[in-house]
Amino acid sequence: MPGAAVLLANGSSKPIEKIKIGDLVVATDPASGRTAAKAVTRLISGEGDKNLVRITVDADGAHGDRTGVLVATDHHPFWVPELHRWVDATDLQRGQWLQTSAGTWLQVTAITRWIQHVRVHNLTVHGIHTYYVVAGNTPVLVHNCGVGERAAERQNALPAGSQGRVTMGVGEGVDASGATRTVVGTSEANGYLRPGVRDMIRPGEEVATGPGHAETSILDYMKANGITPGKIGAGRPICPACAVAIDEAGAVPGSPLKR
Repeated sequence: MPGAAVLLANGSSKPIEKIKIGDLVVATDPASGRTAAKAVTRLISGEGDKNLVRITVDADGAHGDRTGVLVATDHHPFWVPELHRWVDATDLQRGQWLQTSAGTWLQVTAITRWIQHVRVHNLTVHGIHTYYVVAGNTPVLVHNCGVGERAAERQNALPAGSQGRVTMGVGEGVDASGATRTVVGTSEANGYLRPGVRDMIRPGEEVATGPGHAETSILDYMKANGITPGKIGAGRPICPACAVAIDEAGAVPGSPLKR
């Protein structure tokens, strides 16, 4: 949302709509605990009817009744340390905890959902792919985008004639070391990535090259490589068979299901 403050590496904050490519933000890998200054590599914005979530947090714990508020789109992921995983804004629950830039936890006290026509903003951050947004006076950890959004970006990079028959997918999971792993899949034969899509592969992302649907190729790759799947997104609505496969793998869909 316009006005959402992003924590910069110098300790100040800046409204997200004023962030520029090259700005250094604070980024944390929650699996390893590593925090570093990372550059913004891409600015993302879009306007339309958006599913929004207002997240209210307890800003001062037992010391008072001050609250902080931030607004996010429904599928923007927040790190929930007690679950050790990313949770979409719309799936956050009252009583859950968010991680702050100081490494402490901030409790969610209320969630409100609504639809509004608005321009929204997001960032792509180099390497760690996270940043902090300020709730009240306290920065909380968010992912730079969800798997569904990343799959949609890759879907849009396909040639126009392929977008109706090829599906791009992105999945996230956790390996035995606790590290978050990101896997990209496609429904094209042998995991072929067209040039425009290939150029979007980020450092650290892995490519599933198996046959079949993008979502099941990702799940097969994760199983073969010791990755516990968390969320699987696709650039097109997830078909019933893939939805069943995602559920049976213990994961959750990060994109709408095909009706």
